[in-house]
Amino acid sequence: MTLPNGNPFNFAKGPAAWLDTHLTDNEMSPVLPGAGTGPKITTRFKSKVFSFGDVVVRGNQLTLYQITEPPQPTSSATAANPAPFGTDVNDAPLNDPIPDTLVDPSAGNVVSSPATSQSALLDKFTVTKPDLQDNQDRNAG
Repeated sequence: MTLPNGNPFNFAKGPAAWLDTHLTDNEMSPVLPGAGTGPKITTRFKSKVFSFGDVVVRGNQLTLYQITEPPQPTSSATAANPAPFGTDVNDAPLNDPIPDTLVDPSAGNVVSSPATSQSALLDKFTVTKPDLQDNQDRNAG
């Protein structure tokens, strides 16, 4: 592959394999033809659902909440596989994730339906900073 500036650009497994695991935006296709056509980056993740973190700081405590994107209202769970997309922080099975977001390439508008289900809490942990004030007062005198 040759970039528009004339420089060569080589990919060990071909451009489609690299582009969708590094540059998933199909708007990169004018620069790197084939962007957005390889396997999706989410197949490289260990998790099967997309999640994000929310950090809350209160006083000397920092709490991280790992939350899923809103899932579908249904689940493809079976007796043989009761939690195909994992479980939440309370070991409840997660519903199926929403399909990939679809964008109209000509107008740039999102055309897929929004997810309206309740997000799930995947993980939560709190870190408490020790109160060193008393220790500092004793060491100062």
